[in-house]
Amino acid sequence: ENLEDSLKTLVNGELITDYFCDRCQGKRDVRKRSCLDQLNNTMLFHLQRFKFNFDTFQREKINDKFEFPTTIDMYPYSLEGLSWLKEVATQEAAFAAARAAAEADGAEESKGDAPVAPPEVPRPYKLHPKEYYEYELVGCVVHTGTADSGHYYSFIKE
Repeated sequence: ENLEDSLKTLVNGELITDYFCDRCQGKRDVRKRSCLDQLNNTMLFHLQRFKFNFDTFQREKINDKFEFPTTIDMYPYSLEGLSWLKEVATQEAAFAAARAAAEADGAEESKGDAPVAPPEVPRPYKLHPKEYYEYELVGCVVHTGTADSGHYYSFIKE
């Protein structure tokens, strides 16, 4: 796995079925997810590289390969980025529905109307410039050992 996939999983969240809603007094399916609203000058990622083994009832260290980029754009994982993606998806769905309706009615051929034009894609990065969301890797902390003991060392970019 890699950092981008982990962040996508975080913002996609998980579907919770039969959640009781206090406001409507009924059970609903809801999506629980996290995203970033405001970003700092420095971004730290802490990876949960341990798991609990229910067969042995012990903590285990995850030693699988995990890739991370030297630069990352956090826009897709931000509240603004997710709102933009939702807006684009809504426009695309409306365009597809309008085109399907026009084709079903035969409106384009019989009435001589202009074909349904695709929507103009909304501009991303409305609240902050692109640079606001860009980060560069400057260090990495590594653990050697087991889930119960070991040592940490770091790599720092000069």
